[in-house]
Amino acid sequence: MNTTIKYSLSVVILLGLVFIIYKLQIAKSDTQENVGTTAETKSSVTSVPVDSKPVTTYLSTDFVWKSEAAPQKEDRELVSYEKISLEVKGKVYDLGVYPNCYLKKPFEQLESGQISKVKCWYGGAGNELVVYNENSSYILKKRWIQESGGPEVKAQPYGPWEVITKLP
Repeated sequence: MNTTIKYSLSVVILLGLVFIIYKLQIAKSDTQENVGTTAETKSSVTSVPVDSKPVTTYLSTDFVWKSEAAPQKEDRELVSYEKISLEVKGKVYDLGVYPNCYLKKPFEQLESGQISKVKCWYGGAGNELVVYNENSSYILKKRWIQESGGPEVKAQPYGPWEVITKLP
């Protein structure tokens, strides 16, 4: 009977640990999902004099990525090319033509300082178009990205950031 009690106690402790880990994972994913929601509740435009210039604050929802069909290149008939633009509070920024862009989730997998981004990807390589908030300045940047090829190949997975424009 002593062995049965030890076994039962071990099972209860193990189940308790699994429950705690489960709750921590749910809390972590809820925090990540609410990052955009928290930002959306803030005021969209704030003017504060800094060096006698007003500072404009944007919400993530102020950035609307758009695409329209672009003429297809003859040598790449299997890839759909799209003309990508970004609308920010009514002003449209034309960003160029890119293959196979995914615009549905611009708030997914954001890195530090990123407000919104899209990836245009085909055949293991492509481009990232990103809006950054750097010291209350909003900057639209792009860089090329590619698969690294694994540990043996050691290919550079991305290129340097190129500034497209600074937002007012």
